[in-house]
Amino acid sequence: NDSCVIQGDKGAISFSFYNEFINLSVSGKEENCQFETPKHVQQPMIQETVNYFLGKNTNPCSVEEGLIITEIMDTFAALEKEMLLPEKEMDLFKSLIAYNKAKVIYTERNLRGAIPFWLEAIELRKKWLPEGDELSLKCYQNIGLVHYSYGDNYKAIEFFLQAASFPEKTSPWDRAKTYKSLSGSYKKIGDLDLAQSYQMSAVRILESENNRSTGEEKNLWQNRLVEYYSDLAGLLSIHLKDPHAALPYIDKAKNIFERNNSKIKKDSTNFANLNHRAGISYEMMDSLELSLLHYQKSLYLNRLLNSKSSKIGGTLDNMGIVYKKMKDVGQAKKHSRQ
Repeated sequence: NDSCVIQGDKGAISFSFYNEFINLSVSGKEENCQFETPKHVQQPMIQETVNYFLGKNTNPCSVEEGLIITEIMDTFAALEKEMLLPEKEMDLFKSLIAYNKAKVIYTERNLRGAIPFWLEAIELRKKWLPEGDELSLKCYQNIGLVHYSYGDNYKAIEFFLQAASFPEKTSPWDRAKTYKSLSGSYKKIGDLDLAQSYQMSAVRILESENNRSTGEEKNLWQNRLVEYYSDLAGLLSIHLKDPHAALPYIDKAKNIFERNNSKIKKDSTNFANLNHRAGISYEMMDSLELSLLHYQKSLYLNRLLNSKSSKIGGTLDNMGIVYKKMKDVGQAKKHSRQ
């Protein structure tokens, strides 16, 4: 049974959140008060929330207000635990509070505002876990992603490398994501060799986990592999100008689709990207008919998915270039954006 007790100098009041009574104890005398819970007591707040989502009024409880309440609750919890926990456990508990504060701030799109709390969590955990752990990796990874989103790629690399510095303490999926983030950052600054190296490291991790897994878990790893194969193929063909090296990864991803098309989630998005990159690779090899075939598949899937007009327009432009190479002026004009 739940119970809330308010202790005073002369007595106490106790009550339950889920029962309809209050117990009053003053100078050794007790009195029980029964009451009836109002019907639909939550209805006004629910209606306010519904009206907010319908665009009829303002948010009755914003994220900022929620953060204040969370901080108050965390303070009470910390005070209670501080009396019970040794220093190590207390610091690790405080690091969790800091990490969760950062998440709340991040979800409100105040990306840079979350960084100090992730750094606080890192310092608290570093004191007791110098070899690192999974939560520390997530903090480094998240800070890196914030810097990456603002175009500060060198700063992003600094934190991604920190995340990659203790692989034994983290999950394969977290390591793969870190390597992919490093690949993207190095690609942005023009270091394509390191970009390729880290992307291939990420792919090898996924391939290893895919080989050892079965059932639904295998479907999950294969879904991830398709995305990572596609990214690696794009890096090889578009940036490193090596379509011959890209095609084996495109074929590997296609084989996964052919075997498990009905089981792979988000398959249409990944397959659209894959066909676009195959189109680029075949175009660079002057296999123009194969290039057009893959561009057409990508175009069809992106239209089916109502993808961004820029993605559809980019595919149309590429098709126009291929038709121009094939001396088909009419089709070239038809498929190029004006």
